[in-house]
Amino acid sequence: PEEIVKKPSSPRLWPRQFAEEELGIKYETLDLILYGLEHFMETKDIASQLGLREDLVEKVKRRWLAAEHKRQLPLTTKIEYRTIGADFRLPRDIC
Repeated sequence: PEEIVKKPSSPRLWPRQFAEEELGIKYETLDLILYGLEHFMETKDIASQLGLREDLVEKVKRRWLAAEHKRQLPLTTKIEYRTIGADFRLPRDIC
């Protein structure tokens, strides 16, 4: 529904808290910065291509790197000799 698409993103930790305000950048711009970072572009190049201040791109990069732990799988307990997904991997085309 359109009202969900247009609803501002919010972590809802307190009333009237909106993610874009907290980040200080619109999601459309953030997506473009992250695209550049994921493609190994230099921050100065990203900033110049998007018409942004380099310190803003650096701020996004620092937050992106600091949140790396959120993109990692949790540690698992080793129960068997081999753990699926860790040290037990087969090529997909073997079967």
